[in-house]
Amino acid sequence: MRKLILSILLATQFLGINQSFAEGEADEEIQPGTGTITTTTTEEKDGKKIETTKTGKVKTRKGEPRVGQIDESEAGKYKTRYKALNLSSFGFGPIYSKNIGDAKVLYGLSVGKIWDLREHWNLKLDFSGAFNSKGSFMTGALGVHYLFNDTDISPFVGGLFGYGYANGNDSDKGAFSSTAEAGVRFFRLSETQLEIAGTYSTLFVEENLSIYGVQIRILY
Repeated sequence: MRKLILSILLATQFLGINQSFAEGEADEEIQPGTGTITTTTTEEKDGKKIETTKTGKVKTRKGEPRVGQIDESEAGKYKTRYKALNLSSFGFGPIYSKNIGDAKVLYGLSVGKIWDLREHWNLKLDFSGAFNSKGSFMTGALGVHYLFNDTDISPFVGGLFGYGYANGNDSDKGAFSSTAEAGVRFFRLSETQLEIAGTYSTLFVEENLSIYGVQIRILY
């Protein structure tokens, strides 16, 4: 009876060790996509090197992890990201309006940042203004561009939302604004690019204060 109990205890201990290995240790390297984990240890015995290799299943978890249950092998899981191409932009061009600047040509300028996130999507932060001696129109906005091609030359459309200010023609208003753009991007395969765009911006006010025009922009 004593030998039987001893044998059961030894067998239980052996199964526990194998189960622990099968689940995988936190500091072991997990091979992605294989579903298994392999460890190799080398030791010297009597002047000879002996290698021992073990293979077991990678530890898995059902459902989302909870506080205190993050494995070391998972610690950097959400740190890897695509690196966006970060470009600055500067643009200029003629701007027109029916109710700003006494219906005369305004001089448009813009500066901003563009993050090339994917082959077809850009995130854009833009600060633009149009001025003449009779009035001005300024906006700061955030939005997206969609580029139709992933080649060196691509047409695009975009929309931005922000806040703007306009004065002139007996108007002096600040309000939320929206901007629509359409144009062509050149030299997309380079870190220095050129853009020609038609733009339309408006303030959300009863007077329908708005401007439209063309801009040439350099992205660098």
